[in-house]
Amino acid sequence: MTSKMQVTERIQDKAYEKEIEVAKKFAESVKGKIARYFFLNLFAPPGYGKTTLLERIKDLYEGLLTMSFISAKAHCNGVTGDFAVCDLLHKIIGDMSRPFSAEFCSLPKGYEQITDKKELADILRDLAKKVAEFQKPPLLLIDDYDAIPEETRYWLEGNVFSSLARIGVACILTSVQEMRFRETLDLRMRVECHQLKALSVGAIVDLAELAAYRGFEDVIYRVTGGLPGLIVKFLKYLKPAQLQNHQDLCDFEYDLMEQWYRSDDFEGEVFADWNQEIKQTLLTLSLLRRFDVKVLGELLPQIEIMADFYKEYNTLSYLERIDDLRSWIQWRMQGGYALDEAFRVMLHEYVKVEQDDLYQELNEKVVQLYRTWLKQEYRETYFVELLYHRLCLLQFTEGRGLCTVVNQEFRDRVAKELLSDFNGEIAERISKSDSDRLDKLLDQDPDLKFYVEEIRCALAAFIRKDASETICD
Repeated sequence: MTSKMQVTERIQDKAYEKEIEVAKKFAESVKGKIARYFFLNLFAPPGYGKTTLLERIKDLYEGLLTMSFISAKAHCNGVTGDFAVCDLLHKIIGDMSRPFSAEFCSLPKGYEQITDKKELADILRDLAKKVAEFQKPPLLLIDDYDAIPEETRYWLEGNVFSSLARIGVACILTSVQEMRFRETLDLRMRVECHQLKALSVGAIVDLAELAAYRGFEDVIYRVTGGLPGLIVKFLKYLKPAQLQNHQDLCDFEYDLMEQWYRSDDFEGEVFADWNQEIKQTLLTLSLLRRFDVKVLGELLPQIEIMADFYKEYNTLSYLERIDDLRSWIQWRMQGGYALDEAFRVMLHEYVKVEQDDLYQELNEKVVQLYRTWLKQEYRETYFVELLYHRLCLLQFTEGRGLCTVVNQEFRDRVAKELLSDFNGEIAERISKSDSDRLDKLLDQDPDLKFYVEEIRCALAAFIRKDASETICD
């Protein structure tokens, strides 16, 4: 029988097979003393399973390399914020010396009581040099590296890691933010960073462990964001439902989502470290595919549940807020910001079920906002986002949930509804714009691509000033 732990590990390995392969190559280069860089940084927002990934890497090389596994949070006082540097150094020295005899290590008698961090750093350097020369270079695994206070990180980088890297000691770090060692040039040249990605719908389809849930991959993705740990937990709610087909899901959807979203498995995992302001802000931002300071400034003070938080905000305040939430917010290549995709997808569905008033209010206000801006200035981005939020509203008001199939009848209704957003002024601006560029944006849009032909028909009708004719034959 396959245990839950085995399923978890297989899903985790599938999610991060690229990163595990990178880690393997990195460790092999360390063993062979041919490493081009000595720091591998695996980063992602909280909830991506970074700790589990690092533990899997540890299991792969247990006994093959002298190793020390460090949880940075274990050495941080959650109340005072103080970081126990000496305790961390004692832990590394103890782990690194354990496989060898006392004579080989030649550690100072009573080193465990030493409280001078510089002295401990020197002891660690000498020990690491002996190990690297006698056997293979040691490997450090440090989880939640950016939980270490910034000033302490600078000290460790300048007084510990720089000397260890010159010896050949390698280090795999996990963090929420990308770690570039910007303050330490010596280390900056020795680090390679990899951002973890959640499982896509296609990757979920390929998981043999989910063969019993074929046809429900999109649902699994939308309610978990493709995060491996959440997928495993969500299966506990799918399995008792004994879903056999699509109609079973439609019949059971409301109860299933209510159980899942109100469970400790979801709320305890996703919202555990969020205060009310952060939680509500991220839930609100999950409904936006893109935003910038202009959008936030116009929108957040108007949302009833957000008004008290943001009524006094100015441009600088919003920039600072974006920086505060940088663990979950990403810069978009197309411009503007967006929530991390896994969290955006997952929280979007959560708000639709658990905060439906917010869902309707925000989408209505965003539609009005983009209508106003389009009258002032035509931009494809404004137009495409207007269409997206109109679509969200239409799906919401019709009660369309996770299991709803997009059929031709609904597509035709979408086209007719969109007519309300096309007036003569907007149609004229669109007709004078780069239609090829707009077509390309629509074709590539993950949410609107199913309605491209209907949107084009609606556009053509208004451009011809013949909105009364049949939308699509």
